[in-house]
Parts: sequence; structure tokens; C-alpha cells
Amino acid sequence: MFGTMTPCVAQKWSPGIGDPTILGWSTVLAYFVVCMLCIAAARVKKEVQISIFFVSIAVILLFLTINKQLDLQSALTAYGKCLAKAQGWYNQRRTIQVEAIYGIIAAAVALGLALGIYFRRIWSQIWLALLGLAVLIGFIAIRALSFHHMDQLITSHIAGLRLNGVFELTGIGLIGLNALWVIRRWSS
Repeated sequence: MFGTMTPCVAQKWSPGIGDPTILGWSTVLAYFVVCMLCIAAARVKKEVQISIFFVSIAVILLFLTINKQLDLQSALTAYGKCLAKAQGWYNQRRTIQVEAIYGIIAAAVALGLALGIYFRRIWSQIWLALLGLAVLIGFIAIRALSFHHMDQLITSHIAGLRLNGVFELTGIGLIGLNALWVIRRWSS
């Protein structure tokens, strides 16, 4: 199916610099710096679960660093639009987008509970990073769905900053603060 969708997706998306603004490049830098902080946090404490957690977060952040400028979620959005048109349900896309958002929320809650159970011994040491990860993943997933009303909300401005930048940098910042806390607490 993807092979037949390629021409349609290629019309709507092409790889390139996704956000060539100061905020965009600052966000790329923030992703990379926090990725490095997570690697440092994984190495500073000889606790296996903390190492697994922060290495996993570092891998996610490295992918998001690359994705921020390649705009890969826009390719996913283009694929969804092409698929909806090809299968004849494009006019019902809003209903499906809303259902997808509810599904994402449910999946995020389930994932959060599963991670909470798995990491229950170290919960007090990683809860801030988990919150930051939830903000990031929720924001990215909803942005990828390209739900018009959500797009209007997250592209609005507060105090001169686009709300999508605020959401993204808040998630990154929470993860970074948690990594710094682990580094500071266990390196002394």
C-alpha cells in the first residue's frame, strides 16, 4: 500500500529543513543538549533501571533532534491524508482524528502506568522526566494528526512565543531538569 501512496505523499511532503527559524534551531539544540544530559545521567549512577531509563530517553531525544529539522511527522500526516483520500474516508477525517486523539490519550495513560509499574523503585528519581516525555509525545502525536482546531491552538502566540514551541521546550526542559538533578545528586 505504501508504494502506491508514494507519489501522493511526495506531492505533499519532501525532506528538508522543517523549521528554519531561531526557535526551531534553538529547539534542535535543546533536544541535543538534553540527549547528552540523559547519557550523562545514565552513566553517573550505577543503578541499572536508571541507566536503562535515561539511555532510552536519550535515544528518543536523538530521534526527535533529527526529526525536528527533517519534519518526518509531516510525512506521516501527508500519508494519512493520501490514505484517507484513496480509501474514500477523507470527508470523515475529523471524526477519525478525534478518535485518534482519544486513542493517543488512552495509550499515553496506559504507557505511563506501565512505565510507572516497571520503574516503581526509581519513580521518585524519574517522575519529572516522565512528565516531560508525556508532554513531548502527546504534543508530537497530536501535531502529526494535523487536527485543524489543535493546529490553530498550538500555533497561537502567548507572550510573543508560539504555543507549540512552549509545549515542546517545556517537555524537553522537564527531562533536562530531571537529568541534571540525577547527575548532581549522584556525582557528588
